Amino acid sequence: MSDTCRTAYTIANYLEKMNSKDKDFRFMAVSDLMAEFTKNNIKLDEDSERKVVRMLLRLLEDNNGEVQNLAVRCLGTIASAVREYNCENVVDALCDNMSSKTDELRDVSSTALSSFIKSMPPGATSTKIAMRLLPKLHKVLTEITSESSAKNEVIDIIGEVLCRNGTTLTSHHPDTERVLLSHVVAGRPSVRKRAIGALSHLAVAASTDLFNHIVNEIIAGLSEPKADARILLAALIALARACSQRFSGFLPTVVPIFLSYSDSDDDEQREIALQALETVIVRCPKESAPFFGQMELKLKSALVHDPNYSYDDDEDEDMDSGNENGEDFEDDDYDDFDDDDLSWKVRRAAAKAIEAMIETRRDDELSLATGFGPLLISRLKEREDNVRSDIFSVYSAIMKRLAISRDPAVVEVVRGQLPPLLKSIVKIMKGKNAKARQQVFLLLSKVVRAVPHSLTDCLSVLVEGATAALDDSVASSQMKIDVLVFLEDALPNHAPDAFFSSTGRLVPTVSKCVRDTFYKVSSQALIVAAYLLDVLHAKAGGVEEVESLCSAIFDKLRGDVDQEVKEKAILAVGVLLRQFSLGEQRAVEMLKVLVDRVNNEATQLTALKALSMVVESPQHATLLPVLPTLLPLLSQQLKKNSRAVKMSSLSLILSLCRTFTASIGDDSHASLLPLLPSLISEADLQICQLALRVLTIYASSCPARLSSSLPSVVLAITNLCKSSILQGATHTALIDFIATFVRAPIPGKPSFESLLDQLSSPVYADTQSTLSRQSIHSFAAVVAAVAASDADRSNAGKLGAKLAEQMGHGQATDTNRLFALLTLGELGRRAPEIYEGARFKPEDILLASFTSPNEDIKSAAAIALGALVVGALPKYLPFLLHQISTQPKRQYLLLHALKEVIAYEMQLPAVDAAFVEQVDAVWEVLEKHADCAEEGTRCVVAECLGKLCHVDPVTLLPRLEAHVSSSSVNMRAAVVTSVKFMITDEKKPIDDVLDTMMSSFLSAARDANLDVRRVALVVLNSAAHNKPDLIRNRLGEVMPVVYQETNVRQELIREVEMGPFKHSVDDGLDLRKSAFECMYTLLDSCIDRLDLHTFIAALENGLKDQHDIKLLSYLILSKLATLAPVELATKLDKICDPLKTQLNVKNKANAVKQETDKNEELKRAVLRTMITLNKLPEGTRVAQLVELRGLVNGAPELKSVYDALEKDAKRGGFSIDAME
Repeated sequence: MSDTCRTAYTIANYLEKMNSKDKDFRFMAVSDLMAEFTKNNIKLDEDSERKVVRMLLRLLEDNNGEVQNLAVRCLGTIASAVREYNCENVVDALCDNMSSKTDELRDVSSTALSSFIKSMPPGATSTKIAMRLLPKLHKVLTEITSESSAKNEVIDIIGEVLCRNGTTLTSHHPDTERVLLSHVVAGRPSVRKRAIGALSHLAVAASTDLFNHIVNEIIAGLSEPKADARILLAALIALARACSQRFSGFLPTVVPIFLSYSDSDDDEQREIALQALETVIVRCPKESAPFFGQMELKLKSALVHDPNYSYDDDEDEDMDSGNENGEDFEDDDYDDFDDDDLSWKVRRAAAKAIEAMIETRRDDELSLATGFGPLLISRLKEREDNVRSDIFSVYSAIMKRLAISRDPAVVEVVRGQLPPLLKSIVKIMKGKNAKARQQVFLLLSKVVRAVPHSLTDCLSVLVEGATAALDDSVASSQMKIDVLVFLEDALPNHAPDAFFSSTGRLVPTVSKCVRDTFYKVSSQALIVAAYLLDVLHAKAGGVEEVESLCSAIFDKLRGDVDQEVKEKAILAVGVLLRQFSLGEQRAVEMLKVLVDRVNNEATQLTALKALSMVVESPQHATLLPVLPTLLPLLSQQLKKNSRAVKMSSLSLILSLCRTFTASIGDDSHASLLPLLPSLISEADLQICQLALRVLTIYASSCPARLSSSLPSVVLAITNLCKSSILQGATHTALIDFIATFVRAPIPGKPSFESLLDQLSSPVYADTQSTLSRQSIHSFAAVVAAVAASDADRSNAGKLGAKLAEQMGHGQATDTNRLFALLTLGELGRRAPEIYEGARFKPEDILLASFTSPNEDIKSAAAIALGALVVGALPKYLPFLLHQISTQPKRQYLLLHALKEVIAYEMQLPAVDAAFVEQVDAVWEVLEKHADCAEEGTRCVVAECLGKLCHVDPVTLLPRLEAHVSSSSVNMRAAVVTSVKFMITDEKKPIDDVLDTMMSSFLSAARDANLDVRRVALVVLNSAAHNKPDLIRNRLGEVMPVVYQETNVRQELIREVEMGPFKHSVDDGLDLRKSAFECMYTLLDSCIDRLDLHTFIAALENGLKDQHDIKLLSYLILSKLATLAPVELATKLDKICDPLKTQLNVKNKANAVKQETDKNEELKRAVLRTMITLNKLPEGTRVAQLVELRGLVNGAPELKSVYDALEKDAKRGGFSIDAME
């Protein structure tokens, strides 16, 4: 039987059962049919489809409610599978049913239509159905009586249709507006509330004129004598949330209305007016700024509005009069009126609006803390739990802002507010209201994070309250966790002696919490216990207290099954063994458990960290008894695939070897040494570096043990030198090992000549020039280190002579010449004395190589010359400066040599005195060449100038600053570029001097020249990444320039003819990239100093720009969704349009693969961004984002990619960093 026949037979069978008199047959038939559609197992022909639709519509009138309900669900299931004309039949039939006089049929049909419309995929069919359906719904709505519940469903369907297809229904918008507005102002509260929701969907899709008309109609309605102000204000709130950008134009009109209603005698009207103020503060923060002063006065007044209660007599009493089990008083139904005191709603709405003001006004932190802080503290006496909870939340918001900004002025203001704050919260802490006490500790945690060391004077009282809360037999687990989190924050953020008087109360309570049966409490208590051990160590006493904690921690270490508790117990034991001498038996017992945990995959990383604490502490001798077991076990970990385990194991091995070299047994050495050569590889340079350091310890402390591993070690070193990525700390570790290795008395060590032959053999075997210049440099450095470390210096002299001779040999390959040049330079760096009295002058050989036709040889000669100068500064530095001044054709290479000299001097702990003496001469030469027209030379000079300023910043930086206003574009570009090389992520003496001149350097961002502006933005980006304090207080000056540079400037776009084709070249592209890179970096380091609304407006430019800038803009957007969700939510309506445009881009028929790949890359980036946007708290309420999700869900190729990316996100497969 064919699939078509089988399907027809199956459908006929289902239809026959649906006609059965037995309700169970009918129910099961519909259920089975729905299951087939859900699994996508069935494809209907036209006749079967028509019969199924007709049958399901008939079953809506079934006399059995369960069959009816299942038919409703099944209609939703088939919505995406049936043809367009059958969709029309369903819609027509259901609309006819909704005009029925039978309530039951009307209600079930409205529910079915809602299910059907919501299940239809986006596309042409959905649009046509919407065009057909909307007029019918208008008609149905007028025919249904106001008492019918179907009215609610119909309005919901209108809202759904508008949300999905609003922009395609413009011809029906005026009628829809009329119908919805009529239901907003009249009818039952539930109908009016739904009409407001549908009206907000219409507003999103409406033209500007229609939107303005909607708003004006509602505003006009407020002036009518019998108007329901609550519902009309709610409508304005909905419009502000849906279309904040367009609504902002009405703020001069509506904000005064909101302010006037916020003084109403009707508490519920006052509440909704305050909610309206909150909405415009959040949705239109920039546009509502002129009204903040008036709003602040109204909000302060509303926060203290409690006419039916006097607090005067209760000031000194415990604050436990609130509801012990506070209920959620939120009430959105406008028909819910009662005679109770509703003033609490006013106070709560005021608190939420104040919190919104704090969250959105990042640039006004000081005035907010000053203006609202004392009032909020005074209102902690609030009698209603829900309101007091919001007041705690508002003050916490101030603390969260302060924890980010660390503004000294705000810190001082908050310090001044702490005495009254602590007085109030101590009073609450002593009360019986558990919810209020829990909020106290949550707030205290935020205070400590924002203002460390601020609670010192009252810690004993707070600790007393904390221990009382933890000891409370009826305290919830969450209460205990919150109290322990406070202690976790307080202990490291105060001096240990501040807790000395409280350890007697803390230790038994924390020990009890460590033993708590709930894993989260126990885990948190172990963190506190570790900090408490540091306090007890500083206290230098309290054996009983240490024993109490030790016993509790060790019990958890041995017995707990929960992973989180195990890890925290392991770390706590590490702290215990690091800080205290516990006696050999107890210490060995603990260490054996830790060693056992190293063998457990789930806990090995934590155990390795704990053991590292011990070996690096004064108590390291306690490890001696477990060394015979530990080292072989660590050696086994080096065979694992886990990089983290290898790294941690090697780090611990390194510490053990440094500390216990003489105590390590032969078996332990035998298990470790054979494994180390295999780790010396470019596959992981960090692991390689650690392995080299371990071998260096062996070579210096017990060289005889290296004898058996010599061949494999030398081979591994040789192979490592072939790497083109060997540099930095690993390269240094390699040279250190080679030097130690050569000096060490290792039995069986190769002779000098033999070792050189082995280490240089790949260079001389490289006849095809396959080795990279970096690898040749590594071989040269290693060979020079061997020669310089050899006790017989004549060997080094012979090597130098041999290399000089090789340079003159006509048959030498380019690889050999590169090696010879670099080795001559490295020998000059490490053993300059070998050239004294030599028959050749190394500087002549190096300068002669500048004329080589091979660019690599010329570059190598410059590097080698720099190394030669470093080794004998008094002799060669004047020579180099003279050459730069007199050899204009060689300037670029000679300046590279000078750069090598300066870079080497900068990495020394102290700059060589011989170099300091020549600084003025060096500066003069660089200054002269900074005005060079050749960009490559200018960049080298800029790097030299920047690094040279580190030597004497007080003298040199003012000289550099003077050139910012130079008439030469080249000089200005070089000077500004040089600043980038002054900024590092480490604290340097130059920082303070640079801080005083940073404004001058950043002023170059306004330069008339494009390149100068670009390098100024590069400097800004570097400072934001490495030293944000240099620019934090200057962002107000420079950010308008950055935002300006995000615009595409048509005057910078020119056409270039390439044969018969014309190609557009955008000279402003690199500048725009630099601007967006600055914006991305500033989000991490200075977000508290940014006007995020202007920031997001500039970001919108990037979403419509060129490929690379779009990708960068998506990254910024994703980061904003995490760091500033409130501000981003207000702009989603504008941000979603360019994302939608990008998803709709189709590849051209003649597109090349590169273009196709770029489009696919952009779509994937948009989908990644959508995943982060969907997590926004307001995401489900923004119509444009809902529409974007519908677009993705309706396109199978997009949906499959989105689902895969979302799955990766849940597994941790990608993050913002990964997207970079």
